[in-house]
Amino acid sequence: MGRVSDASGAVIPGVAITITNTNTGVGSQTETNGEGIYTVSALPVGLYRVEAKKEGFKTAVADHIDLGVAQQVTIDLTLQIGEIAEKVTVTSETPLLETTAEIGSAMTDRVFHELPITIDEFNGRQPQTFIFSSLPGSTGNSFSGSINGGQLFSHEVLVDGIAIARYDISGGSISGFNPSVEAIGEFKLQANNYSAQYGESQSGIVSFQMKSGTNELHGNLYEYHRDRLFNAAGWRVNTSAPNGVDAAGKAIRAQNVQNNFGGTVGGPVFLPKVYDGRNKTFFFFSYDSMRVVTKPRGSLMTFPTSDQLEGNFSRLLDLSNQIGVDALGRPIFQGAIYDPATTRPIKNGAIDPGTGLVATQDGFIRDAFGFNPVTGAAFPGQANIIPQSRWSKVSGNIVPFYKAVPRINDNLFRNLARSGTNGPYLHINTVSIKVDHAFNDKHKFSSMFNYNDNPGSNGVVFFGGGPIGLDQSQHITGRMARVSEDWTINNHWLNHFGLGYNRFANPNVSKVFEEDWAGQIGLTGASSAHFPQSNFGTFCFSPSELRLGCIGSTSGTFDASESWIFLDDMSYTFGKHQLKWGGELRRYRDNHREKGSTSGVFNWSNNQTSLPSFQGTYGAGLFETGWPFASFLLGTADMAFRTVIPTQVGVRQGLYVLYFQDDWRATPKLTLSYGLRWDIPTPRGEVFDRMSSFDPDVPNPGAENRPGALVFLNGLGRGSFQDRYYREFGPRFGVAYQLTSKTVLRGGYGITYAPPIANAWCCNNTQGFNSSIVVSHSTPDPRFGSAPNPWDPVLQWDNGIPPYSGNLPNTDSASENFDRSGNFVDWLRRDSLRQPYVQIWSLGVQRELPLDSVLEVNYVGSKGTRLIASIFSSAVNAAPTKFMSMVDSNGNALVNKTFGDLTPSDWTVLNSFGVKDKPYPSFPNDVPIAQALKTYPQYAGINDVYPNFGSSNYHSAQVSWRKRPTHGLTFIASYTFSKTLTNSESGHTYHKYGSPYSGYYNITQWPESRHLEKSVADFDIPQALKLTWVYELPVGRGKKFLNQGGAVDKIFGGWKITAVQNYLSGSPLVFSSYIPAAISTGPYGRGHWATRPDMIGDWSGVKGSVGGPLDPGGTPYLNVPLEPDAQGCKGPFCPVPTTADGYALHPGNAPRVFGNIRGPGKMFEDFGIIKGTRINERINLEFMTNFFNVFNRHGFGNPDPVVDSPTFGRILNPAQGPRTIQFVLRLNF
Repeated sequence: MGRVSDASGAVIPGVAITITNTNTGVGSQTETNGEGIYTVSALPVGLYRVEAKKEGFKTAVADHIDLGVAQQVTIDLTLQIGEIAEKVTVTSETPLLETTAEIGSAMTDRVFHELPITIDEFNGRQPQTFIFSSLPGSTGNSFSGSINGGQLFSHEVLVDGIAIARYDISGGSISGFNPSVEAIGEFKLQANNYSAQYGESQSGIVSFQMKSGTNELHGNLYEYHRDRLFNAAGWRVNTSAPNGVDAAGKAIRAQNVQNNFGGTVGGPVFLPKVYDGRNKTFFFFSYDSMRVVTKPRGSLMTFPTSDQLEGNFSRLLDLSNQIGVDALGRPIFQGAIYDPATTRPIKNGAIDPGTGLVATQDGFIRDAFGFNPVTGAAFPGQANIIPQSRWSKVSGNIVPFYKAVPRINDNLFRNLARSGTNGPYLHINTVSIKVDHAFNDKHKFSSMFNYNDNPGSNGVVFFGGGPIGLDQSQHITGRMARVSEDWTINNHWLNHFGLGYNRFANPNVSKVFEEDWAGQIGLTGASSAHFPQSNFGTFCFSPSELRLGCIGSTSGTFDASESWIFLDDMSYTFGKHQLKWGGELRRYRDNHREKGSTSGVFNWSNNQTSLPSFQGTYGAGLFETGWPFASFLLGTADMAFRTVIPTQVGVRQGLYVLYFQDDWRATPKLTLSYGLRWDIPTPRGEVFDRMSSFDPDVPNPGAENRPGALVFLNGLGRGSFQDRYYREFGPRFGVAYQLTSKTVLRGGYGITYAPPIANAWCCNNTQGFNSSIVVSHSTPDPRFGSAPNPWDPVLQWDNGIPPYSGNLPNTDSASENFDRSGNFVDWLRRDSLRQPYVQIWSLGVQRELPLDSVLEVNYVGSKGTRLIASIFSSAVNAAPTKFMSMVDSNGNALVNKTFGDLTPSDWTVLNSFGVKDKPYPSFPNDVPIAQALKTYPQYAGINDVYPNFGSSNYHSAQVSWRKRPTHGLTFIASYTFSKTLTNSESGHTYHKYGSPYSGYYNITQWPESRHLEKSVADFDIPQALKLTWVYELPVGRGKKFLNQGGAVDKIFGGWKITAVQNYLSGSPLVFSSYIPAAISTGPYGRGHWATRPDMIGDWSGVKGSVGGPLDPGGTPYLNVPLEPDAQGCKGPFCPVPTTADGYALHPGNAPRVFGNIRGPGKMFEDFGIIKGTRINERINLEFMTNFFNVFNRHGFGNPDPVVDSPTFGRILNPAQGPRTIQFVLRLNF
């Protein structure tokens, strides 16, 4: 847009304006209105020429106008009296100053490619990298960063003007949709005060404009390569050699090879003698591929030894250590393996018929393998050996796969090296094509398709073993399609129509999915989906070094998220007003297919091969008697489970948008922008109404009609559990005033809403439609009777998994009660369609400086309301924390008792806390009281699907200094001073138990007082200085020094130095204590393994300061004592008081996140060297070397935050990895 005036400053109406893309020759025509103002909208990114003609005046031409994505450029022209054939041409670059209120930053593809951008191990080169490494107000990374204090995953991402609109993530991440960065022409962040045309964001709008072809054929070929051979070893390798050592004793660096290669080509569509598309039809094609193999070795884990795989457990047996005698007087030796088939009860004084021995006490007895059943003495060469004739057939079929797993030694423990990454392999192939066509100067058409194919591995814990590995195949595919048409109706009216389609498919399945390994090993009653999983008493993906690791992946999930987007915008220029209005329709579809755990999950314990009453642990990793793998060989399981999933859901939701915007150029210096956006989300539904939900008002027949029961959508006569909501109005207002020719004052305010999506990888509300088969000590196998004792086998897996005996769907409203084996119910609240909204505002100044640069200073703030607070989602049914302080006469936690165990003194305590009786008469007497104290005691847990009661506040001072690429130098220098307060860093369930910045202890502890959970955000970085620059050395042809061609230019010319430097203050710390809570919110509204500490006295003086070099034993950081005092305190950090049996008496009073106690500051310094060599006028070759962490600084990570840890307050790890080098070769034509 712009204004045309004569030499006296008077405006000139009726001037013919022609705007031409100099690369494609495609032009647009308009004319100035009565105010001398012209406007042309919906122009693609590119280089333009503006020409103004009117009789009696010379033609004015402004050339070299570089138009960016989502950018409004003002080009004012002055006509001189003369003949129209005469031309006055000026080189008028895009103005540095913005004459609108919007705060934003853009980067061209040329500058982006010159920066040292690393190959992300999961998604290649990330196009959003420049936002988080270069721009003010941003923190985090391209997967889950925050912009201007917004929640993680909360900014909108547009590709060619249309949102990617994933249903499982509200925004931020484009993982899986990544267009190749080579196919993107311009990158832009609209950070604040954007037009009412934009929304569905809690923070910024990120726009990517895909490249288009031009009249000249152009493109490139490239290779980005990284290899461990060129990298520094790093602190971890040098201090602990986790990958082993070579023959010379030198620590081995982890295998890490990454290749990113591909090419692009674009130009006019030209078919000789058939079609000449120059000046009207263009194409651009891109192919990008990435190959990653990274195999760092992790910590050690434990697998069965070679002799155990032959049934020989003699190494576990210590015949020199008799730990007791059994009921028959026989000796008990530590580590003995007992035969569960010989289990029998015995009474004191009775004669055992098997041995003829007289019992000396009541109890259960068993005979040990390889021992004399009468004397209890070991048979030489037979003790603790299970003959193969006794092995389970199913187990015997698995043993060969165990033998195929390569171990590093044959020790009892720590004999297998874990994988240091859960995804060692990754292949990405990305193809995109764009076609543009100008039918004439009034109709222009554009289309784009991008396909991302991303097969990779996930969940890798160990290598080898064929089907028994925990490996998952995660073959992600992403599809984007865009079609748009721009219709210039006349000089005042323009219509833009767009249609977009996005599909994100995320199958996460076992690597042997649907190969029927259950059938191949002889297990019946299981599906063909995955290898049956075996657990041996540790977490599968983070196994203890002293427990046997798991085998068999249970994954079997396929999720496809789709969105269709229709939009239409109308632009109208009227006097000094540029009006724009339009609408958008989004339709979300999420189809979920689940087969996870349908092939069975089995727990194996030492109990089944132990002597009853001698099952406890004995030293590091050992047991008094029995061994889990011995129980496995016999096929005697401690628990068995499999899911039953006949219902596969299809979720549907939508959004309607209407908006109006007016940019009013009130005077040549003053521009006012105002608008209104109306978002109308549609309720969440399922394609066949196959949804259930907790309803707090419906009587529960299984709990004496106590309120709170499961209800089913197909029985309610409505399409959703959510009520419609029509009050999402988002006003926008902005002002820009050009104080002088080099100074602009700007400010604005607006409200923006989040999109109505799941924002989760969970919660399909399928309780009652799907179920499970559980065989445990409390839920016996119906075919073989009860197994009430902990040493009883609950199932012999040679007999298979019992069939499901229920009926599905089960619409009994009490079917998910805890005493009917129910676990969790989802609650889709009726008012949960009210989306989060954020108020955003800013006030600032821009000042044009010498060297083609501009300085910008802004105050930027925001306030978030109704944010999705996923850390509270499971706290709905938590018992009030006051009950934690109830103790019995022995000082033990009263909530761990059952109603059947209560004494009169216990009831006195309960009455003092307002508990007069059981919550309902039929509440079981053998269930801990903690269950009865829940808000809805009939349920084990309730999951609030949309807990929209989070809040946030953000205030910042942001300074940026940007220089345009002239005189060989371009840079962005930014500084942010900010503070973010919130009680919910992320709305996504991926961070349900804490965000990646603070770990999984950042959870709620005060469900009844949510305001107590508000603190500094764990991603809050008060001060951030970011420097991004490219400098071309002034040497070679056309330069200041050695201005020559030929060999001199090819050797000494074309050199550039480039860098991205970040200097950040430390992140806030989150402290915890390993004191369990008998009742607490925890991740599931139950007791949790950690609480916060109590802060005693004045703790304002607690500071952090690095006290020496990084030491594997811990580098001093916090100024607190290393040893606790008599009360267990370390300075002001104290463990919460506990009951006599070790449970917390109250939640700690420490804040959720400590804003005034922070980890060390961070420095990230990446540099690059570029050598460009021009081969001819059309072809040039670039060789780049990038150095990430160029000075090889390991930095200092955050200190150990666990108060009762011996290394509390000490730094144990580096902040970043070693220096890595990336080589790049690019051929541009």
